Amino acid sequence: MHVKDEMELARQLIAHFTFEPGQIPPTLSGFRQRCGLSLAEYDALAGGEIFAEAARDARARFLDTLTVGALLKKYDASFVKYLLDSDAEQRGAEAPPESFAVEVRVVE
Repeated sequence: MHVKDEMELARQLIAHFTFEPGQIPPTLSGFRQRCGLSLAEYDALAGGEIFAEAARDARARFLDTLTVGALLKKYDASFVKYLLDSDAEQRGAEAPPESFAVEVRVVE
């Protein structure tokens, strides 16, 4: 595959995973179908530096939008937490703590 084609598919991947909280989240299989890529072709693309960087960007956008959507009560917060924990586990990162210490001050 040419670098130009890989760059265009990388742009399409990022655009595909850019969505608003409350919308039905996009899927990777939906992206592959839209672009006419088989799983083997996608895996080959994912091995390239340009596309791998776009995939990391798309993943970050996806998780950020889900987080914002949970905060806005557009998505179920416990399910989003499950997805975030699963993603962290897949990457070998430590899962976030069960709760966060939050202090709210009312200033008059």
